[in-house]
Amino acid sequence: MYRLEVFFIQKLLVILFVFLIFVGCSNGTDAQDNKVQQERSHPLIIGVVGEAPKVNEKNVSFKPFSMDTIDPKAEIDALFIMPEYVTKAAESEYAEIYHKLPYPIFWMDSKKPHYAFTEPDLNLENAPGNFNYYAYGYLYQDKQRGAKGWSIGLDNHEKNEENIREAFSNIFKIIIDEKEKGGIFHQ
Repeated sequence: MYRLEVFFIQKLLVILFVFLIFVGCSNGTDAQDNKVQQERSHPLIIGVVGEAPKVNEKNVSFKPFSMDTIDPKAEIDALFIMPEYVTKAAESEYAEIYHKLPYPIFWMDSKKPHYAFTEPDLNLENAPGNFNYYAYGYLYQDKQRGAKGWSIGLDNHEKNEENIREAFSNIFKIIIDEKEKGGIFHQ
């Protein structure tokens, strides 16, 4: 009889152990799903020069700007320069303002990184390199910390609506992550 009880207790412990493994695995997935849902529900206000992009997120609103109305005091979370304005955005007259923005700026569908926009002596024609990313982001923090830069690619470098929407989702994650770190958006 004693052996039978030990056998059943061992079986019960094995079943409990297996159950805990499955619960632990599903909790990790739920935690990831919750993080994705939280990122997608974090409200963002994005300034946009050009036509506002089509995005997957419902919590993102766009505020229109022109190249001449970009304002460091604007209450936005980031600024997007859309493809139709990338060439104008690279003109030297705008380089200085990019260093004054307290929020990140992203240039869409540019083959040149941020320095083609932020360095007054460079532009899309004479900046070195020709890269295959969809967007470049930039945030000047201060003299001590310098600047942050990001490059966002498309899946398999394929330019289609689904991949572009995913690129914007990745940009929104960057913006949310940077905001949550706190202190990078200088005043």
